[in-house]
Amino acid sequence: MVLNPVISKLSGKLVVLASASPRRLEILNNAGLRFQVVPSWFKETLDKGLFKAPHEYAVETARQKALEVARRMPFKHLKTPDIVIGADTIVTVDGMILEKPVNKDDAYRMLSKLSGKEHSVFTGVAIVLCHEKENHADSNLNLRPKCGANALRSRCEVPALTVHERAPPPPVNTRDT
Repeated sequence: MVLNPVISKLSGKLVVLASASPRRLEILNNAGLRFQVVPSWFKETLDKGLFKAPHEYAVETARQKALEVARRMPFKHLKTPDIVIGADTIVTVDGMILEKPVNKDDAYRMLSKLSGKEHSVFTGVAIVLCHEKENHADSNLNLRPKCGANALRSRCEVPALTVHERAPPPPVNTRDT
């Protein structure tokens, strides 16, 4: 496997996935990576209008998710991770960014918006490398890891599919499920 040299270098390192996504867990498991799962608490409320391109939004959201976990872990688990991996996937159609639907009605609204239109799927991935703790003089409780982030993105074009109103609704995952 192409990743074997990388995976062996990570042996003994605390690698954390800042996501509870079953698909992301499967990908890392299939790569042979040993990691812990610590879902991010980052609120996905970045202003989409501040980004020149959709992939920039996905990458920054992934970075913020990974940084949130990297900063929280020393307090919750008393151990600074070596590497935190964050990811975010979005869909774009007609210049609009669609994220994970909040409920089933929102999911069906999004599917209707995508029906009959080609759209793009972007995944941003951020890899945060954490180093020794930084001790801030203002408080001995404020120990934070020094973190540096690297990011990458992937884009997939999805051909137009038509969703028929009479068809049984497909199963959907939402933030609620």
